[in-house]
Amino acid sequence: MIGLLAVSYTFSPLPTHAASSPPPDAGDARLAPKIDASSRPYVEMVGSSQMHESLTPVITKAFTDAFKVDAPNVRLTGTAAGIKEFCAGVGVEYPDIVAASRNMRKAEFEDCQKNGVLDIIEVKVGALPVMVMTKKGNPTFEVTPRMVYLAAAETLPAEDGDFDNNEHTKWSDVSKTGPEQLIKIIVPDPASGSRGFFDDNFMEGGCRHYPGIDEIFASIERVKKCTTLRTDGVVVEIPEPYDQGMITALTSAGEDTIAIAIAGELTYLANQDQLTILPVHGFMPSRENVLSDDYQLVAFPRYYVKRGHMRNKKGKGVVRGLRELIRIMSSEKMVGPDGAFDNLGLIPLDDDEREEGRRDALNLKSYTGKGH
Repeated sequence: MIGLLAVSYTFSPLPTHAASSPPPDAGDARLAPKIDASSRPYVEMVGSSQMHESLTPVITKAFTDAFKVDAPNVRLTGTAAGIKEFCAGVGVEYPDIVAASRNMRKAEFEDCQKNGVLDIIEVKVGALPVMVMTKKGNPTFEVTPRMVYLAAAETLPAEDGDFDNNEHTKWSDVSKTGPEQLIKIIVPDPASGSRGFFDDNFMEGGCRHYPGIDEIFASIERVKKCTTLRTDGVVVEIPEPYDQGMITALTSAGEDTIAIAIAGELTYLANQDQLTILPVHGFMPSRENVLSDDYQLVAFPRYYVKRGHMRNKKGKGVVRGLRELIRIMSSEKMVGPDGAFDNLGLIPLDDDEREEGRRDALNLKSYTGKGH
């Protein structure tokens, strides 16, 4: 399916020896590992299960094909849990790379800084439409964030200014065009980066300017009211790894119920024999609609790499291969048009953004905690 893996890379070979302990100038980062322990013989990667099941295997195979190195150890933790591990500190017991289906949040970045993870290299790899899906064979209907909010929120504003328990049971209760079947919504649990996207774009996006919401002065209270999900069985939270649990929940819904799920395009492409995509605001998540901004539910997966774990110019440090992995994952053969990720369904960023991102990554420019 992907011709990239036969390509010969021209990077300098990695040294085959290992340092016995992290040196004080490891990776020329601002803060080196504080511990004196044997360097790790393999790269440790954590994070997004969706990325690790689709994009990461292509990267790691190209890496191990090109260099005489141990295969990276890849753990499916979910984005939030992966970032938490990544930001916990510098040293061989902490991950080198985290795959994130969203950007690192301000509080997460601050945790990194507090724990001495001062130099983070960000490698954006493309744009990923986030889709609303249902079981193949179900009737299709247009979905909007407002509908999802009215269907999934635990409480909704009442006419007296208070909030009442959400008693909507059918899709027709939340939209005149909704079907008469019962509501069920499948979402990732809070450990997933996709859950943050769902909260931001469907729940907060759906409650924005809704009567009774704008009257809540404190933003933290507004967000809580908008994103707290009902617990009466209408909403089902699926832990990582998300895809299989989501498919099972969708396909097991009764005939009187239409279950919908939120997931990225990579999940759809891997399971399209069982899934149907629903339009959002009247637009399908086609490449044309994404590039024209008509379809705006788009995530930007990326990898964060810990510079403090890199080998220095003398070949000493926590782990070897991080610079080479950055070169591979930012290469045009990976992230460009007709590249490996494009063939998997990830939409390439535009030429200028790809080149700027590649230049920043190869120059080891420190991530500042800002960006989409």
